[in-house]
Amino acid sequence: MPDREKFSFWKLLDSHEIIIPIIQRDYAQGRSEEIVIRQKFLKSIKLAFTDSSKPMFMDFIYGEEKTKEKRITPLDGQQRLTTLWLLHWYLAYKTRNIDLNILSENERQQHFNRKLDLSSLNDEKRKLYQILID
Repeated sequence: MPDREKFSFWKLLDSHEIIIPIIQRDYAQGRSEEIVIRQKFLKSIKLAFTDSSKPMFMDFIYGEEKTKEKRITPLDGQQRLTTLWLLHWYLAYKTRNIDLNILSENERQQHFNRKLDLSSLNDEKRKLYQILID
C-alpha cells in the first residue's frame, strides 16, 4: 500500500486483513474532556453523512503491512479502526443491511482480528467481547 494513500474503511477491509496486536491499549476513559471529544466526533460523523462534499478524515493509521499476506498490523490508529468497525456494524444492523445472526464468528472476524488473551480481560470486558463475537 503506498505511503499516505487515502482509503475508505470498506476499501481497506476488502483489500486487507487487519490484525490488532495485544500491545495496543484499550480506549482511554475517564478523561475530563472525553464528553466534549465524543460530541465533536459524533457531530463530524453526522456532517459526513448529511453532506457528501465534507468527508470525514480520521488522521493516519501507522503500522506494518505484509503485502504478500494482505495483512495490516496497526501500531497507531487502533482506536480509530475499532471505532469505524463498530460504527459500520451498528449502522448496517440498524438499517437492516446485515443480519448479524447469520454470520459466524469466523466471518465476523475475517478481516478484523484482535490478538488477545481472554484470560487477561476482566469479567466485564470478557462479557462484552463475547457479545460482540457471538
